[in-house]
Amino acid sequence: MTKMRGANYPAAGLSQAIAAAQKLWKEEKRTAVAQDVASKALGYKGLNGPARLMLSAMKKYGLLEGRGNAVKLSDLAVSVLHGEPESAERAEAIRTAALRPELFRELYQSHREASDNALTSYLMVQKSFSDAGARQCIAAFRDTIAVADLKASGYSPSHEGDTPPMHDDAIPPAMRKPPATPGGTRVYSYPMDEIGLELRVSGDMKGADQELLTSWFDLVKKSVLKLAAQSPTTNGKE
Repeated sequence: MTKMRGANYPAAGLSQAIAAAQKLWKEEKRTAVAQDVASKALGYKGLNGPARLMLSAMKKYGLLEGRGNAVKLSDLAVSVLHGEPESAERAEAIRTAALRPELFRELYQSHREASDNALTSYLMVQKSFSDAGARQCIAAFRDTIAVADLKASGYSPSHEGDTPPMHDDAIPPAMRKPPATPGGTRVYSYPMDEIGLELRVSGDMKGADQELLTSWFDLVKKSVLKLAAQSPTTNGKE
């Protein structure tokens, strides 16, 4: 059985990712730095395995952005770190980060009340996780939901088991309605680890169109990752 790659979910919970963002802010603020420099700011000896996992987790929550080897804290990270402690804006930023990972959003929609045993079974059978991988994922998921206080946020799918409409809290800020250009065109973007996706739209979009847009970006993202996995490696070997 093919095991799910770790790249499909954050290996650390949101509380750990936020703590890492705080360390990076303390050392570098929002300066774009090389990943090995960022790793040392987080307390690692260099760009080793654990450091890569943490940087990857920060990216998946939308707290870190960048292209190539350079990374920096995102606007979302600043909102989480420096928003008023009890403000609705900061709470919204934390919920946005929590639901940004696709798998976590799926689990919250379909299995938020499930036991650890049920979640383990689902991840192993439906997602091809190993037992150890499933338990690591569950620990990160539980931590993330607790930090975001999602059960008290008012976010609730309309029908159990159905794919619910995307609420603003579940949509990354970059995908929300951007300001129109003088010509009436809006540019929707979805930042990934090393690339960015953009869609230019003329005219106003309704709620259903926004949901379709979110789904479209998810499909494109999966296609891009699949193509990247199939491309030749940089050492010249197929």
